[in-house]
Amino acid sequence: MNKTIQSNSYRGYSKSLLDSWISDFGNKPESDKNFLEKNLHNCLKEFKTWALSQGAKANELALQQKDFKNLTGKRKENFQVWLDEKISKMLDVYWAPLSQAATQYTSPTYKAHLDDLIKSQNLIGKIDAYLAEINKLVGSSGADTMTINDILLFFDELTLIRRHPYTKMAYISIPFRVFESKSSSINEKLAGIAHELGHFVYWRLATFDQINEKQKKDQDEIVKSLKNKPYNHPEDKEIRFVKFWIEEMFADFVGAKIAGDAYVKSSKEMIVRGNKSSLSLGDNDQEHVPDILRPLVSIYTLNRDRTKAIEEWKLFFENDYPVDISTIKIKAFSEKDGQRDIYRSPEQLTKILLDTIDILSNKIIGKDGQSLLQPNFAAISNPSSILAKKASIIAQQSDSKLTDLDIFLEPIALEAGAEDHFHTYKQGHHKRDSYTFSHTH
Repeated sequence: MNKTIQSNSYRGYSKSLLDSWISDFGNKPESDKNFLEKNLHNCLKEFKTWALSQGAKANELALQQKDFKNLTGKRKENFQVWLDEKISKMLDVYWAPLSQAATQYTSPTYKAHLDDLIKSQNLIGKIDAYLAEINKLVGSSGADTMTINDILLFFDELTLIRRHPYTKMAYISIPFRVFESKSSSINEKLAGIAHELGHFVYWRLATFDQINEKQKKDQDEIVKSLKNKPYNHPEDKEIRFVKFWIEEMFADFVGAKIAGDAYVKSSKEMIVRGNKSSLSLGDNDQEHVPDILRPLVSIYTLNRDRTKAIEEWKLFFENDYPVDISTIKIKAFSEKDGQRDIYRSPEQLTKILLDTIDILSNKIIGKDGQSLLQPNFAAISNPSSILAKKASIIAQQSDSKLTDLDIFLEPIALEAGAEDHFHTYKQGHHKRDSYTFSHTH
């Protein structure tokens, strides 16, 4: 079933289909008792409001273009057809996961599996517990409290979280095969969701169009703290290793705090399942902590005892996945052209890795007096602000003369995900350009 989930449950964007689904789910009394259908109905209504505003804004920008505002007759009709198609293509990017979910909820087969998932494994109770843990970390209340009404779940081939600028909702897809497997407990299966919720919290640290600035600020603060600590290698080279791992470490930290020991087990399972060669354990994509160090992050997050955490980490590679960790080298690419590549053994990086976790922990829990976690889960970024931000970035990075309309019609979306459970970079790619964020693994 899982191989056909995406192809069979996606319907291209159309206003009539959207209106039909809003009516169908709004007229089902049982939807109020099912958080999935209730959230879906709310998402559909949000999308309709936002789609109308995007269409109106695109037409407004078109009328401001010198080449188009004076068009008449057939030329004007042709331009409007072109513009309507461009608007539909832009909306289709945001529509895709919502369409996938709505199609599944209207299919008896998919709906039965979703209902069974909710009922048989007490998924609502588990996610509620996870969200309660997040709210404790955030120290939130009222409008800032994350609830089960902030999540829309559906099936796909990957564990993947999506967030779009028109909604505060976290769209989380889950692989059918993971929940079909009888070899894992429900807690282990939900480790992936816990990690994706960690990304969701991270994204909510800033408005949609300010994520890059917030991330850079957090990275700079953490690097500054690390520079004040003594290391065997006094240069900043080790710090450069860690700088690009911060969001993933954040998601692992939050995921481990939420899912507990099940998260540690999943981080170990990921190594056994995903690495055909032990040499690949040290691969560094400059986004994720290399696989060989990843269990250490979740182990230390939970027990906060360095000696015991490192001991458990080493025992795993001695007994469960026998590898001589001293033979693994982690490569970091120099930030400056012409400099040689830098290699370190995993053990050489353990101190700076655990120091980074300490800094994250202090900031998340607020021990340093300035918590990273000050999100507003109800906030939705202003499309006009996003347009201005994209235009500013493109003007700095591109020689091409793009109009405001060109920029506005480019979709902007945010994704993160993983094969089976949480992220393993071996399954995909990460692309970040001036106005598109994609993080699919």
